[in-house]
Amino acid sequence: MSGGYEYALAITSQFPFCSIPLRLDSYSACQFACRYCFAASRGGSTGQKRIRSANPRELARRLERLAKGSEARSVLDEMLAARIPIHFGGMSDPMMPLEGRLGVSLDLLKILHDHSYPTILSTKSDLCATDPYCDVLAAGNFIVQISLPTLSEGLASRVDAGAPSITRRLNAVRILSAAGIPTACRVQPFLARDDEANDLVLACAEAGAKQLAVEHLKLALEDSSHRRGLSVALDMDLVKYYKLRDSPRVGREWVLPVEERVRRMLKLRQMTHSAGMLFGAADNDLLHLSDGTSCCSSVDQLGFKSPYRFTFTQAIHAHKDGRISFSAIADEWRPRRSIGQYVNSKSRIPRGSIEDYIRAHWNGYRHGSALDTYFGVSRTNEKDEDGFVIYTLAADVRYLLLSGDQQPLNACAE
Repeated sequence: MSGGYEYALAITSQFPFCSIPLRLDSYSACQFACRYCFAASRGGSTGQKRIRSANPRELARRLERLAKGSEARSVLDEMLAARIPIHFGGMSDPMMPLEGRLGVSLDLLKILHDHSYPTILSTKSDLCATDPYCDVLAAGNFIVQISLPTLSEGLASRVDAGAPSITRRLNAVRILSAAGIPTACRVQPFLARDDEANDLVLACAEAGAKQLAVEHLKLALEDSSHRRGLSVALDMDLVKYYKLRDSPRVGREWVLPVEERVRRMLKLRQMTHSAGMLFGAADNDLLHLSDGTSCCSSVDQLGFKSPYRFTFTQAIHAHKDGRISFSAIADEWRPRRSIGQYVNSKSRIPRGSIEDYIRAHWNGYRHGSALDTYFGVSRTNEKDEDGFVIYTLAADVRYLLLSGDQQPLNACAE
């Protein structure tokens, strides 16, 4: 174990479409050995010897300086000064076993509590439902998101190696919810059989979850022990399975065809609403099917007042009669300073701000999500007076967004 995790607080590369682009991690790697972990599949460090910890004092100093009205020195400062919600637990689980000994996450939670900073704690551990964690969470400005891929204890033990059982995770949801803490469940990745889906949804609702988010498995292109181990755990050749379905490649991952995913997502959304919960469609190309602006915990629906909206997803939500234009987000707040250090070298713009990236990529780009990768969104041959392409939202999807779960008998539901 070593200290000095330099990038504990960062902006994710998902900022063009994600409403929670601020990531906080207390540890640089994770002790859980989840077979589907994208970081581990690409050689991310695991094991206690390689893990570095964040320095809570650095976050405290930054927040205290901004609270005194000091000028923002970086894009991170701008985000924090605007109180854009933090996603706590993006690259590693903040409640992994090491936390029980070191308490770094607890120290960070206390600092965030002191500043009443809007934060989504994301974990698959029930440590957060024990004292003193539960007390701090109940007194602060927090939403807790508990992750689980299935209701099957046997399958979970194989794919979420080292993580608490599903029973313990759902019990954590009960405890947190009973303490008045807004709590959500994230099914990531969705590994339940379709005939088990309703039981999974009802179990989360019964435990007290206010929201349910679903994300399908993205299969890493890189061959690794994690990918092979997941195939063994699921008793299937995942590479063959994805190839037989003509699964497209998106970046460094294969994803199932959107037609297959959207059918399941719409059924899950209907089940979730029927169970009295909000729904988050967490696949990148289906984000606009979520309730509110965020697939993560529907933060703007659960009380957070400063969601981030300078995104492609928000532009789709703000369409006018199916026409999607840059003007729909032109007045949304965004930071002005450079984001270059958080963007990979293939798509980096020297000294580029978030606005520079959105403007440069509005008309389409090779690296990352673009507007016409969203389900039901297409390019037109029109451009506005500034040269930005006008996109159109399919009538089926417009109807679906307007009418909730009352799906027309067309391609959306077939």
